[in-house]
Amino acid sequence: MRLFLLFVGVSVSLSLILTGGQAKAASPMITAYKAYLAAMDQGDLLKADTQGEIAWREAEKAKNYNYSAILAYNLAELRIRHLPARDAVTPAKRAYELAKSTPDSALNVSDAQILSALAAIIKKRTKSTDRAVRKALGQLKDGQYEPNYPIFRAHYELMRAADSRGELKRAMQESKIAQAIYAAAEMDDPVILASAKIFYASELLAYTRFKKMEEARVEFQAALDLLGPQPYNNPSHLAQNIRVWEMVANAVHESNGEPDQKLGLNVPDMVGRPENCPEVQWIKRDAPKYPRVAAVKGYFGAALLNYALDENGQLHDIKVSAELPVRRFGLLAAETMKTWRAKPLKGAPAACMKHREVPFKFIFEPVKKSLR
Repeated sequence: MRLFLLFVGVSVSLSLILTGGQAKAASPMITAYKAYLAAMDQGDLLKADTQGEIAWREAEKAKNYNYSAILAYNLAELRIRHLPARDAVTPAKRAYELAKSTPDSALNVSDAQILSALAAIIKKRTKSTDRAVRKALGQLKDGQYEPNYPIFRAHYELMRAADSRGELKRAMQESKIAQAIYAAAEMDDPVILASAKIFYASELLAYTRFKKMEEARVEFQAALDLLGPQPYNNPSHLAQNIRVWEMVANAVHESNGEPDQKLGLNVPDMVGRPENCPEVQWIKRDAPKYPRVAAVKGYFGAALLNYALDENGQLHDIKVSAELPVRRFGLLAAETMKTWRAKPLKGAPAACMKHREVPFKFIFEPVKKSLR
């Protein structure tokens, strides 16, 4: 990963200062930098961030701009990757300024430009920040750059930007590029890779109107495998999104009289819930009515809802875990669930009463029927 490659380069350079005439002036920078490296080795990212900023500021104070550029770059990448609430724009912008203006800079100007544009688009996605990332990536020449996390993340953010604008084909293209960079950089971040795969598969289904089921299945399954088994009381939102996409895709083909055209995903079982939790016996369980506005437009939809039962069989803590389309069917299902009643689960462990789940599948039919 680029982050650690830069660490190595800076460690060598800073060690030379210790034996030179600038040793006394540079001592606070080196002290902070060593503390920064130690914190990174220990996985203490907050301490690493604090010491990394001190090292960068000390380099600025000592006018060691070559080191300042690299320290600022490392600090910005740390924040982008692990501490998104921290300001990455300021150090990333400074790294780019110094890489351009410092003769024989140890920091590659293209790398610094990409990181600066990336920090800006993450802070606020606009047409201008989108263009800046594209421009920065356009400076790279095929085969003449080292794949790294910022390049991967830049394509990932362009994928998200295209998705937000409804540019499905472009979003798929950016997802594939991002995944190729991920592999070439030998990154190890299964969650973000799973996210890129989910984007590709969902955009593919929408773009082809649920025709390329097998290709989507492969991507979704790979994402599920990356995410692994999910805890019953806090499943990944990504895993839940895959499940609602599967329900909608299957619903589309069922409605078209193609019941064999299913995604058929192997979804890992939830883990952590006590074994042999009793099944809920429903006294009242009405299906939500298919919304008229959705019927007019012919929408299909799905939602996963989470709920808890009290000792009297009443539902509470009803929450939408995932839904498709977003903010369309989940609220309707939640309102309907407020009227449900179940037989009390006498003697059941407390863990059996919480974080229970129910799927809803909405299939458009001319008679406006809704199915669960």
